[in-house]
Amino acid sequence: MILLEIPFATPSLNTVQRQHWLTAWRSKKKWVKLVRDALIVSGNFPPPPPPPFAVVRIERFGPRQLDHDNMLGGAKSCIDALKDLRLIEDDSPEHIQLHMVGLINKIPGTRVRITARVP
Repeated sequence: MILLEIPFATPSLNTVQRQHWLTAWRSKKKWVKLVRDALIVSGNFPPPPPPPFAVVRIERFGPRQLDHDNMLGGAKSCIDALKDLRLIEDDSPEHIQLHMVGLINKIPGTRVRITARVP
């Protein structure tokens, strides 16, 4: 199991959709760096080979609760970073089971838990 603590909350889908393409590109690069830094801090760098199937649980901590689709769409850059850094094989349903949870907390953040599992 890999547990990553990221000191930023994933954005909402509404925020992502309103971004200029260059800002969105920079945000995607930022999330790769955030996930890589969290991976180093967790002691899992370099990461083990990605499992063929994984359960990914993303917990978003923020000042208010987002509706599920808004929360899920905003986590795309985080999920893409997991794929880019080879923590998961792919983000398709054949390779991951994704659980997204929103929690209210004054301190924003994101917790990602990746567990290998037989499909």
